Amino acid sequence: WSLKHVFKAPLNMEIKKRIFDTSIAPCLLYGAQTWSLTKKNEQRLRCTQHAMERSLLGIKKRERVRTTVIRMKTLITDVVTTAKKMKWKWAGHLCRFEDGRWTRSCVEWCPFDRKRRRGRQFTRWRDEIKDVAGINFSTRAKIREEWNT
Repeated sequence: WSLKHVFKAPLNMEIKKRIFDTSIAPCLLYGAQTWSLTKKNEQRLRCTQHAMERSLLGIKKRERVRTTVIRMKTLITDVVTTAKKMKWKWAGHLCRFEDGRWTRSCVEWCPFDRKRRRGRQFTRWRDEIKDVAGINFSTRAKIREEWNT
């Protein structure tokens, strides 16, 4: 990542945090609304963020400082939590579409002529929302106040 030299510089932590929040986090989370987050992808995102936070503080990995200690020093929000919030907001926004937009059609589309393969199925975009909100999440999302709580 190209801002590594900025984070290695002796700048105030607040400035480094602001640079991370405004330029690096949006790059990490580009398109996160449409991801189907698996445990492996969550781990990859967290690992990348932890490496960047260690670089912010100038801590080497072999020093074996816990990530909770690093997080307390940097005060940067977790990118996985942010990605899930973005996805939740997008799902609510998508369900409130009234006109027949193709984005909503793509989410609701289910191919009836094909069967899914045997074994454990891949996580779909809707599966994560269904786990939290229930099967009929689209009717619940139409009430904005109920959806945002």
